[in-house]
Amino acid sequence: MTNEYVYIYSLICSCIGLLCLFIWVKKSTNVNSSTISFITWLLASVFVAGAEPVLFMLTGDISLDRYVWYCSFAAINLLSVFIITKLHRIEGIKLNRDSAVICLALIVLAAIQVARLVDKEIIETFLMNEFYKTSISTLNILTWSYIVVMTYARKSIERNNRGNS
Repeated sequence: MTNEYVYIYSLICSCIGLLCLFIWVKKSTNVNSSTISFITWLLASVFVAGAEPVLFMLTGDISLDRYVWYCSFAAINLLSVFIITKLHRIEGIKLNRDSAVICLALIVLAAIQVARLVDKEIIETFLMNEFYKTSISTLNILTWSYIVVMTYARKSIERNNRGNS
């Protein structure tokens, strides 16, 4: 494994996300834009964490592994954006700010994956080595933090509004 700490972090975030999902579903039964985006982000994170060891040992050819690795993760991220927008269209719900932030994070993650592939395999400059390591983790941490903070803030606002009524 290239970076076991990142993999462990992914698993921990996914477990925390599953716990948050359980709490969210237990307290709220309505489907809204934030719920759709959160569940899609969570499922994508779990899928990436599960696919990572498989993709890492897939071919044994380093160059081919890079194409499979980066393209697979970019595809998962873009597929998640597609699923979020499609579910919104099916449910007749407009994308809210939370969904837009999650979709933007997924698109940026996909762009980073593609840029890393281009950097390593096409241009062969390896300029993105450090940027890639920190940007993927940082973006995931920021997005998870945003989801948790906004969920808590929304619940607090709802409680305050019920108390003032």
